[in-house]
Amino acid sequence: MLAVARTNILGLNSVVWFMILATIAAYFILHKSTFGRALTSVGLNKEASALSGINVSFTTIMVYVICGTLTALGAVLMAARVNNCVVTMGGTDFTFTAITAAVLGGASLFGGIGTAWGSLLGVFTIYMIQNILGILGVNFYMYTAVQSIIILAAIIFENVKNRLLQ
Repeated sequence: MLAVARTNILGLNSVVWFMILATIAAYFILHKSTFGRALTSVGLNKEASALSGINVSFTTIMVYVICGTLTALGAVLMAARVNNCVVTMGGTDFTFTAITAAVLGGASLFGGIGTAWGSLLGVFTIYMIQNILGILGVNFYMYTAVQSIIILAAIIFENVKNRLLQ
């Protein structure tokens, strides 16, 4: 697995190719399959989804299975890439960064809205911000504050947008 995590294909690390393939798969699952439509429906309104005949329990369990599988793949690739494995290696830093990237990419914290490409754009944007702050020599804790401001701004923007649409 170490060789897979450190291999470059067409100038990009294989981990980046895994991310691209996962994004493409997520796009097709979310937008081109009945499971994706059921997933969006359950995210928007569980009760209405159940009344329309969608198996909410199955959809929810499958989402957790997919999430766990991708998390395990990411953990194995990360451990192989750094050639080390510690339980606290991922920690809250990656969780908070992932949530910030998803929200920045247009995913709703209230459920049912979001795209695979938006999430990928959010990941690129959040890591670009992280690199810029690193080049400027900004403290790590300030980076966490910037992420918090991004999430807060997204929540405010979403609430204002929802009020204007009503």
